[in-house]
Amino acid sequence: MLFRSSRLVMVIDALLLLGLGAYILAKRDEFLAYVGLAIGPASAELAGLLGIVLLGLAVHQATTSRNAGDPAFRRAALCSVLMQGTLAASLYLESPAPTTMRTVLAGVCAFFAVIYLVTLPIKPVGYRDDAKA
Repeated sequence: MLFRSSRLVMVIDALLLLGLGAYILAKRDEFLAYVGLAIGPASAELAGLLGIVLLGLAVHQATTSRNAGDPAFRRAALCSVLMQGTLAASLYLESPAPTTMRTVLAGVCAFFAVIYLVTLPIKPVGYRDDAKA
């Protein structure tokens, strides 16, 4: 089983997304205020949908990190890189007045995208590729 460090990153990312998704569902208006978005019925509904999507993504990442084979895991990790990078860019660039919470969330998302990119090429110590031997 390759990609042990990337699998650990995905588990930690899944826990973070699970917590964030549950927080958004529990306190939509408070989350919108923290990230500097207008509070209203439409934005609260969209925040709720974001919370549901983050919960689903967390469950998918937790399952993939433990049960998927290496090729499927690699594709899921590359998808996570794109998702975290896009989320970081949108959090950082979209708001006319960035807040501290928005900047922190963008930084955490960018951090996970970089950590995925760093850990994906790493093979475990002692691994010997039988196909090349």
